[in-house]
Amino acid sequence: MTSHLPSCSCCGDSLTDDRRIDIGFKLPDAALTAPEEARHRLGPSALLRVDGVGSFIRCLLPVRLTHETELVLGVWLEVGDVLRKAHDLWEDQGYADLAFKRRLSHRIRP
Repeated sequence: MTSHLPSCSCCGDSLTDDRRIDIGFKLPDAALTAPEEARHRLGPSALLRVDGVGSFIRCLLPVRLTHETELVLGVWLEVGDVLRKAHDLWEDQGYADLAFKRRLSHRIRP
C-alpha cells in the first residue's frame, strides 16, 4: 500500500516527506536585479559574489511548525569577506566548524 503525500500549496509538487517542507530562494533579494554577468559562483552553487552588491552563502534555516513538521528555507546570508574563507573550507573537514554571524538577505514575512 502506498501512502499519499500532500502537494505543495505554492508550486503543486509532491512533498517527499509529510513532516518536512523545503523551500529555496534561488538568489539573494539584492541580486535579483543584478545582470547575469555580475553574478559569480565560487565553486559550489551555494557561494555567490555579485559585483557592486555583495557576497552571499546559501544556508538552510529550519523552522519547527506544529505537528512535528519542519519548514526548511534555503536562504542566503550576506557574508562579506567570509565568502573566501567558506570557499577555502567548503570541501575540507574545517567546514563543520565554520561559524559566523551575518545578516539574512531576504525579506521573509509571516
